[in-house]
Amino acid sequence: MQDPSEVHTDNGYTQEEPLNIIHPIHEQSELLLPFLHALALVYASKGELEVVDVRKKSHKHENVSIRKALEQWGALPRGSKREDVGMLGIKIKKIIKEGGSKKEIGKRLRRHFHDICVIGLTRQRGIGGLFGQDLAEYLVQYFRQTTLYIPSGVKPFVDENTGRVTLKNIIMPVAEDPSPEPSFQMLQRILQVFLDQSPKVHGIHVGEIFPYISAASLEGISWREVLVQEGVHQSIVSMAIQEDADLIIMSTNGRDTLSQKIVGSVTEQVLRDAPCPVLAVAVE
Repeated sequence: MQDPSEVHTDNGYTQEEPLNIIHPIHEQSELLLPFLHALALVYASKGELEVVDVRKKSHKHENVSIRKALEQWGALPRGSKREDVGMLGIKIKKIIKEGGSKKEIGKRLRRHFHDICVIGLTRQRGIGGLFGQDLAEYLVQYFRQTTLYIPSGVKPFVDENTGRVTLKNIIMPVAEDPSPEPSFQMLQRILQVFLDQSPKVHGIHVGEIFPYISAASLEGISWREVLVQEGVHQSIVSMAIQEDADLIIMSTNGRDTLSQKIVGSVTEQVLRDAPCPVLAVAVE
């Protein structure tokens, strides 16, 4: 008899390791793409999604529709009902609270475990600012939460019309500290969810000798190591552009957030210029 934990769906996804996702919707981010990335991760893993809409009433002229997105992707028939979503094996909760984003989201992070927080950030060229960074910094500093950032203007890895996930090239900065192992563990978990993805993972390290990476971390991964001598932020962004990256994965221990913005100066700089989403993996 087949092990139930190894049962695969017919869309290239696996039901192993369901992901628990929280997705804050706030004023200072693009609405649709962060939501679609959160939904794709939950739908693929048969997990749970908690959408927390903390926008003020004046910003609620746009809304996200879970059923509309799933219908567009062909996961649900047109004209589906609310209860049909549960038939897909996923759990979705939508909470609407006006304002007080830090308080409301923090409350839910304290009450429940979430594998990933998916959050949007707005970039404004010329000023170098990241709007929504105060909320992002708060979440990382006080909750050490692994977070998928979707800055405005990046190339998404989820197709809006079909829900198709594309992870062909992933950039992973590697340092001695913080340890890269949690990033590899999260990558392995994502690849267990999206069975049809076999990305090339480009490791980048500033220094003369690449840090040791365990064989278990590299299992099933097409791995490439690149050494650079300086300019880690520029090197990460340049490689992401050169390789047409779909995702950047970075480990963070949160130490720099006491004096720096977001999750440390390097990650903040990468978020300003990255051509794709950035997954910051919390390291204890």
